[in-house]
Amino acid sequence: MCFKMASKFCIYRTAVVVLLLASHCQSADEDYVKTASNLRTMIQNKFSKNRNHAGNMAYHEAARNFIKSTFEDNELDVNMVSFATSDPQTMGYNVVGILPGKLADTEDDEYLIVGAHFDTTPTTPGVDNNGSGLSAMLEALRQLKAMSCTFENTVIFAAFDMKEKEEPTSACPSGLCGSKNFVEVWLKEQLESTGSKVKGIIILDTIMNYDTKNQSQEIFLDNDEFSSFNAEIRDADSKGDFLFGVGRKSDSKLMAAFRKAWNDLSKPEYKIKSIELDIEGAPSEDQMNAYPRLMDSDHKYFWTNDPSYSAIYLSDTDDKRGVMRQCYHSDCDNSTVMLTDSKLTFLAKSTIAVTNCISEMAVCSDPESSAATSAYVIQTVLMLFMFGLASFFFM
Repeated sequence: MCFKMASKFCIYRTAVVVLLLASHCQSADEDYVKTASNLRTMIQNKFSKNRNHAGNMAYHEAARNFIKSTFEDNELDVNMVSFATSDPQTMGYNVVGILPGKLADTEDDEYLIVGAHFDTTPTTPGVDNNGSGLSAMLEALRQLKAMSCTFENTVIFAAFDMKEKEEPTSACPSGLCGSKNFVEVWLKEQLESTGSKVKGIIILDTIMNYDTKNQSQEIFLDNDEFSSFNAEIRDADSKGDFLFGVGRKSDSKLMAAFRKAWNDLSKPEYKIKSIELDIEGAPSEDQMNAYPRLMDSDHKYFWTNDPSYSAIYLSDTDDKRGVMRQCYHSDCDNSTVMLTDSKLTFLAKSTIAVTNCISEMAVCSDPESSAATSAYVIQTVLMLFMFGLASFFFM
């Protein structure tokens, strides 16, 4: 009898574990499907046409207004921040949404910032560059709000204007004008008025091009110090199947937190590779010149500011992978080419990883209130109860 009961208990325990694992996998798959669907709809409807201020002002403004309305719909404190450019006739506009934490407006608050530029060059619809980063940022906002968490720290979402420098009006000849203004003016004033600090910044710029074909990924870092990184790519048949991240030594905690969020997710076929530059604090002029490819996105002014802020830059290596070798800043960076299932699932994983990383670092003080957590607990209890009944009646 004891052996029989023990055997049935083992069967019961095994069945519960299997069902819980299956349930968890099914839930994860559903998260990917829903996220990918949301991203597809957002990009197709809002970020699939040229958003250059001179080339297509109407769509540029429409995209900016959509970002603003999305922030408002999610009950953020919204700032439409204007700034002057090199063209007296042209103003730039950053859109900033603030999700205040419990420590908001105090010296104990530590901002988490997610940023992505929304403009394009005059020659492209900009689905990957940077409809992908924008949609990931806005979908991460939706997911964070769905957690029903009260975060300890404030989370800020920033959509930067005037990142691209290929402008016919030369409004931003050096590029990165929006993020420069955000760091040197808006963020500075915000920190001075509140006494708060910055915990970390994640910059999303061109992040959906996924390609598993051999030789689809070019080597994009020429410096000798990256020889082992380049060898790793070659040893994997130069496949463009990874998200690329870069940070400095002073960004190691932030990068580690994002990599953990990525690696904790399913779908290991979507990989992540990152490098850490041997830089503490603001890079010198020589270091800036040594890594030009790693200094050309909106993280740059977070790094060079005094004080320097912790920031990581995520990308799919832009023009060094697959179709983007031809489509970067070109007409074929469009919905037809870019919105494939595999690319959207890759983008979905990036989005969910951003969500989970920000949630962890912003410190959700009441995770039990999360709808997803509650549903999983209820499902677990019901399964245990049902199998308990079954084992009782059929023992």
